[in-house]
Amino acid sequence: MVIIAGHIAGRRGRGLRRAPWSATAGVAVGTIITLGGLLLLRVIAMQPRVVVPLGGMIVSGAMLAAGLTLRRLREDAEQARPAIEARLCLGLSARYQTLPSRKAARMDGLPVHIGAGSWACLNAVVTIGVAIALTVCVAARHQNGDRTP
Repeated sequence: MVIIAGHIAGRRGRGLRRAPWSATAGVAVGTIITLGGLLLLRVIAMQPRVVVPLGGMIVSGAMLAAGLTLRRLREDAEQARPAIEARLCLGLSARYQTLPSRKAARMDGLPVHIGAGSWACLNAVVTIGVAIALTVCVAARHQNGDRTP
């Protein structure tokens, strides 16, 4: 799931170097941290009927965040193209050509692209958390013999 989601998200960054690999790495790291944390803290049961659907939701949220981030990064690079070409004509190396754009794209130490792409993922995690909490409450009531809805 992670590899396919990474390559799908990487398509949004066409023209950016190593976009599919970066997206795959981002989706993998996000999924491992989120799903691993839920399993290690025993928030969810380690059963395939629980882990597979929840893992799919987490991968899909990470794919959405990676795709939005790459699309925004590509759009910003396209808008800054004249300035980048001017810096290249002045003899700056490829590494320093985007330095002003990278400094402008930082907000509180984090790239703005990451912040913009993460909102959808955070909303999905909150939704999943509410669904898990409701399921646990209903299951606990049924275990205690309370069958009222």
